[in-house]
Amino acid sequence: MAQKKKLQVFVSSTYNDLKEERQAAVEAILTAGHIPAGMELFTAGDQSQMQVIKRWIDESDVYLLILGGRYGSIEPTSQKSYIHLEYEYALEKDKPLFAVVIDEQYLQEKAKKSSGNIREIIEGDNPQKLKEFRALVLTRLVKFWNDQRDIQLAIHTTMREFSERSDVNGWIPANEAVNTGPALEEIARLTKENTELRQKLSSLSTTATNQRDEQYRLVLNWDKKTRLRGFDLSQRDLSDLSLARADLAGADLSSASLTRTDLTSAHLTEAHLTEAHLNGAHLTEAHLTGAALQRARYDSSTQWPEFTLRSYYIPLKAVQI
Repeated sequence: MAQKKKLQVFVSSTYNDLKEERQAAVEAILTAGHIPAGMELFTAGDQSQMQVIKRWIDESDVYLLILGGRYGSIEPTSQKSYIHLEYEYALEKDKPLFAVVIDEQYLQEKAKKSSGNIREIIEGDNPQKLKEFRALVLTRLVKFWNDQRDIQLAIHTTMREFSERSDVNGWIPANEAVNTGPALEEIARLTKENTELRQKLSSLSTTATNQRDEQYRLVLNWDKKTRLRGFDLSQRDLSDLSLARADLAGADLSSASLTRTDLTSAHLTEAHLTEAHLNGAHLTEAHLTGAALQRARYDSSTQWPEFTLRSYYIPLKAVQI
């Protein structure tokens, strides 16, 4: 079952001219099961106010702008209104947001019906700034309002959409919260196990490398007595060595350099010589039965054993260069 999450909604608007509309918005947010947040308790002109506003916007899940006919109090440094700065900050933080904007015709009708100062409804000090701000807001999807019911309907519709979005976190009751303890413990266990396996793998790799280095050392210092059968000498440089009559049966010499190496009478039965370099190598009377010579390289100076019916096919697998 989907968890019921409550979203905190930061409500941004001018204050004196939109008291009733703002109250209607707060009621709609509460009715929809969410949490309204606003800056009514802060006085305009306080320089620290903007820092507090930013923190409230950061901590909220959704930003709501109610735009009427006033631009609002001016922040001294930027010379922009607080609602303008709030809106820009919400955009900067990529906060989920929506705006309800007063219909121009309704604004004029509201001003005509007003018994008070018309400048409390229609912007008189900064009309150009309001025009530019309204144009910015209208670049995004907005809903226009002619009365409080339009605002409430817009809130109910939009908040339902936001509630269904997985990227909007919100708040959930403690008794419905997912118990992440077991999952975190399992992650910790798997992380530890992964680390131990990596250490073992590294140890095995180091051991294999050390064994290969030791085998290479034995070949370089071959005393004609040590058996070299099954050694891993792949990709090693064995050029110009004297390994006559050496027992290299089953050894891995793939991609090894055996240039000018003396392998006279050497036992290379079932040895892996794939892609080995045999230029100038001496293989006279070498035992090559079952040896793998695919793509091995040799030249005209390579001395092969006399061809017999049993070994005739072997050099044909190599590549003459």
